[in-house]
Amino acid sequence: MKSSQLKIMFFDGNCLLCNKVVLFFLKIDKFNILFFAPIQGTTAEKLIPLDFRSNINTFIYLKDNNISIKSTALCNVLYDLGGIYKFISSIIYLIPQSIRDWIYDFIAKYRFKIWIQSNQCILPSIKNNKRILN
Repeated sequence: MKSSQLKIMFFDGNCLLCNKVVLFFLKIDKFNILFFAPIQGTTAEKLIPLDFRSNINTFIYLKDNNISIKSTALCNVLYDLGGIYKFISSIIYLIPQSIRDWIYDFIAKYRFKIWIQSNQCILPSIKNNKRILN
């Protein structure tokens, strides 16, 4: 599959909260549609413009060569997972983006005070290893 056809969620590879979110999405993604890569990695360097990569306080979602960030990225991921997650995404989308992003920014700002910072990326299971890109 070409990189332009992949659905890739980019995350801060040094953030324990971000790693836990990725593990959660790996668990609930029953059809294995999502791929994951740290913002600090080579995949992000190749596919994401520097102005997006310079802000590691955000999730970045790349789908069909379109980039979404922050709460919109999370909503788009949930939507693409389908089922109940699509429904949850639709409800979250009813909240104005400015409010959603304010909540997102608040959590991002304090994530290292609440969750420990890590120097390593997640260690996926053998089953999910192909879905974690560098």
